[in-house]
Amino acid sequence: MISSPTTRVPSLLLKGLGSFALRLILFFSFFFKGGVLFAQQSGGFNYRSNGTFVTITGYYGDGGAVVIPGVIAGLPVREIDRHAFSGLCSIWSVTIPSSVTIIRDSVFLDCKNLTSVTIGSGVTNIGPMAFRNCVSLIGIMIPSSVTRIQSFAFSNCTGLTSVAIPSGVTSIEAYVFSGCTGLTDVTIPSSVTSMAEAVFADCTGLTNVAIPSGVTHIGTAAFSGCVRLTSMEIPPGVTDIWGWTFSGCTALTNVTIPSSLTGIREGAFSGCTALTCMTIPSSVTSIERDAFRNCASLTSVTIPSGVVHIAQESFWNCTSLTSVTISSGVTYIATDAFRNCTSLTSVTIPSSVREIWSGAFAGCTALTAAIFQGNAPYFYSNNIFSNAAAGFTVYYYQGSTGFTQGTWRGYPCVRLGVPGTGFSSWPVLASLPADKRGPNDRNGPLDLPNLLSYAMGRNPLSAVPGDLPALAKPPAGNRATFRYRRAKNAPGVTLAPQISSALDSWNQASILASKIIQDGGDWEMVEIEVAAPPHGPLFFRLKATEP
Repeated sequence: MISSPTTRVPSLLLKGLGSFALRLILFFSFFFKGGVLFAQQSGGFNYRSNGTFVTITGYYGDGGAVVIPGVIAGLPVREIDRHAFSGLCSIWSVTIPSSVTIIRDSVFLDCKNLTSVTIGSGVTNIGPMAFRNCVSLIGIMIPSSVTRIQSFAFSNCTGLTSVAIPSGVTSIEAYVFSGCTGLTDVTIPSSVTSMAEAVFADCTGLTNVAIPSGVTHIGTAAFSGCVRLTSMEIPPGVTDIWGWTFSGCTALTNVTIPSSLTGIREGAFSGCTALTCMTIPSSVTSIERDAFRNCASLTSVTIPSGVVHIAQESFWNCTSLTSVTISSGVTYIATDAFRNCTSLTSVTIPSSVREIWSGAFAGCTALTAAIFQGNAPYFYSNNIFSNAAAGFTVYYYQGSTGFTQGTWRGYPCVRLGVPGTGFSSWPVLASLPADKRGPNDRNGPLDLPNLLSYAMGRNPLSAVPGDLPALAKPPAGNRATFRYRRAKNAPGVTLAPQISSALDSWNQASILASKIIQDGGDWEMVEIEVAAPPHGPLFFRLKATEP
């Protein structure tokens, strides 16, 4: 049966109406979903409104100098939504009105030609990556109303030269200024108490940063790669220098560390090749792996008594290190801890050390002596001192166990007297040449006898003319005044002043008066008045004698 037109038309009409109704429903769903009006446009801006305020969602204008209006359709512009301007290379300046309170994430991300931004006084929050990769941005004034600058907000703004963080900010979040290679001046307010990870990482133009005294946390890699940073004072409330905080800061020469510090974490100063001196406070209990690796200019270090483990590779390639003091709290020296410290000539291992792992002092090519103050520790291999200097010798004290006289673990081994009883171990501790350690052997620029140097409390290798006995006052009548230096503790040795009138014989000086004119800690400078002949020449000397 063939249907008549009168029966088919109503059916087609219903279908047409149904299609129109569906489009109408979709239209209203798009524009009025949830009571919010979507995808409206005004003056080059896309925006949406909730009936109370407007949010800028995009831009389709001509670019250039963009001024965001404070009011659209009679409503205040309150927010700039995520990615609203991202990737637009046509804009070179932006003015944000004071009606805006939030700049959301990635708003100006990758705006490569953006050179300046004026942020209105109503903004309180700058979102993540808001200006990231704005490589032409050379200056920005962040208003005092801002209380939060979120992660990566200005990351890789390579043209940015200076920035002042407003006083309402309490935390500088992760990577905020990382990669800002042109940044040379940063002002951090006293309100800041925390700096998150990598906040200034790879800011290669930064030479100095004043961290407020209220800061208690500096995050991982905070200043990593700041190759022009020369000095740093860490605030007194900081307890940890976290991993890689200053790694690769190749111009850093001086760091002031507070007594509050307890931990130096992994790689904290790794690659700080200009760092010459580091005073580690006694409060520190942990020095982790790679902490000072490749600090090629570091000359001396003292490991505090609170540190139990010297971690793996912690001082690897510290090629200028000449002095290492290991305190009595250390029990464990890990693999490669001091590997390739090529200027280290001697090391004293305290009696507290129980384990030394593979390669701990390997490649220390100037090392001539290792002095063990206690029993032999457990060695995890025989390469602990591999590639040391020719003539390298292990020394141990009488009464210690685990060592063998002659050779121990493949190294020459010599027993010393009881520690603290005399001269016998001093030449080793003073790093004197192996073939010039006898009491009458002479060393140093002044050609001083070793025993006399010991009695004077002076290493002959570093002695200066002012250390030698000298006339303090011109002779008067039958009196003469001399000064000389003596060690406060030189057991087993006597130091006697002597006088002579002809150098053919010497007599004990008759001391009429004496006083200490300088206290050097473990030594003192003494001034004595002695009886002298009224006429003729007078010579003065010191004689050091072992019993």
